[in-house]
Amino acid sequence: MKYSKTISEETKDLILENNGEVINEDLQLLPSQINWIYKDNQTRSGDLDLGHKAALSADIKSRGLIEKPLVMFDPKTKMYVPIVGHHRLSVLRSHIESEKILERIPCGEVKFENEIDKQLFMQGDNDHRPAKPHTRQDAIRFIKNMRKYGYFDDAEGDEKNLKEMCFCLLEKHYCRLNTSRKEDVFHESFSDKKMTRVLKHTKEDVKSFIESSFKSQKGFVWSANKYLAWGDTNSARKAVAVALEKRVHDLDKGKVKTSGRRGKISVVTHFSSKATVDLDQLRKDFLKTEELLNKHAYGPGKVIIIDRVSFLPQVDGKRGIKETKLITYKWDYETEQFKK
Repeated sequence: MKYSKTISEETKDLILENNGEVINEDLQLLPSQINWIYKDNQTRSGDLDLGHKAALSADIKSRGLIEKPLVMFDPKTKMYVPIVGHHRLSVLRSHIESEKILERIPCGEVKFENEIDKQLFMQGDNDHRPAKPHTRQDAIRFIKNMRKYGYFDDAEGDEKNLKEMCFCLLEKHYCRLNTSRKEDVFHESFSDKKMTRVLKHTKEDVKSFIESSFKSQKGFVWSANKYLAWGDTNSARKAVAVALEKRVHDLDKGKVKTSGRRGKISVVTHFSSKATVDLDQLRKDFLKTEELLNKHAYGPGKVIIIDRVSFLPQVDGKRGIKETKLITYKWDYETEQFKK
């Protein structure tokens, strides 16, 4: 098997950048000298990926070992623990024990001044062919490790500082995560602090919540003078317009009587918002608009009325702040206002 007897200059620079030291560039190890049980240095949250191992094995057989795995010596166990290249180590082990095409595992030996430097190096180094992208769970594992080793101590528990430090790390090492995913990583990594945040719902989240909350009522159809419209604010308002259109066609065809009761529409909606203050104002503005429509448009026409408006729970935080169920406002015909 072809492999380089030296550690690449790029990797050496990264080691030095993170206060590390190269001890041995060409360390040849037997499988028995490596602590295979030790998993603390893995940057991924799950176990080894069999598909990734197969791709690596084929790549190593074809091109040779371009980037050798790195290990550290543990004086307590007198064994070597993997730092980077867990998949490569596992593949090379199988090349010795199963395929009998290798005698020893070529490694590089390094050491670092502290755990924080080691963690930062591991994240920076884990970019090799064939690449296996990190996931949100990997990012959470990384931030939790950095918490454990004291990286966030200087923030002194301040939420704004913690978030800035966390986002800087994620921007550097997990740049593929969008802002919403970074928010998720931050709050899950610091979930014990019970910080307040505004959740963003996907279409699937909303559909699931609607199905569990309105089991007997189908959405977007008139049934027994009732209509359920849901979605983000734009979608919900379009759904109300469609409900009105269906209602007037039913009136024209004689399916419902003009002298009968108004068709009652229930609206369930949610917002894209970054702060609870903004969310509160968005909800107030939405209610006010629907009040005006009821008062000056729907009410006088006696065809439909927005009977109730429900907001999906979006505030996540400590007990007493966290929202767990629909926040519903019902139309009061006397005061012509929505009341909780």
